[in-house]
Amino acid sequence: MNIPEGYTVKKIPNNISINTTDYEIAITYEVKANTIVYRKVFNFKEGIIKKNDLETAKKNFDTIKQLYAEQIVLIK
Repeated sequence: MNIPEGYTVKKIPNNISINTTDYEIAITYEVKANTIVYRKVFNFKEGIIKKNDLETAKKNFDTIKQLYAEQIVLIK
């Protein structure tokens, strides 16, 4: 995302990294010059989430959902 001229970044969402036996998830936000770089990596190791890991997975995906609700704040 390009940062408009005359604006600066006040807040970006926190980065997140989740590593389980079933999957790895990394979501990062980085300010570089006049841009905000967003990266998302989802790596499902087996292609499935085991039944006994389902509750943990639900909590992790709720955390990701909360992250997506955060806003990028620019100030002039």
